[in-house]
Amino acid sequence: MKTIANIAKILPDPEPMLNAAPELTVKFNFKKDPINLTGYTAALQIRTSPLAKTTVLALSTSSGITLGGSAGTISIHATASQTGAITDGKYAYDL
Repeated sequence: MKTIANIAKILPDPEPMLNAAPELTVKFNFKKDPINLTGYTAALQIRTSPLAKTTVLALSTSSGITLGGSAGTISIHATASQTGAITDGKYAYDL
């Protein structure tokens, strides 16, 4: 099984996404060509800080993440109830 490398980032204030069902699609390219993600899995974890032990939200290819195969896309979808459970603030995430 292949996995996508972790990318740590700090999220801005998530207020616009609370109680909504946001979807984000990212396309991975190498020299303008899509990276084929066929056979890969992905996981997303959102935490209060990069070193926090507990997650605020966790998604995976079996729940909330869809990989676009040869198109090189990753679509992330959280439900309104998932985002509604997140309090206002800044968070770290790994994808």
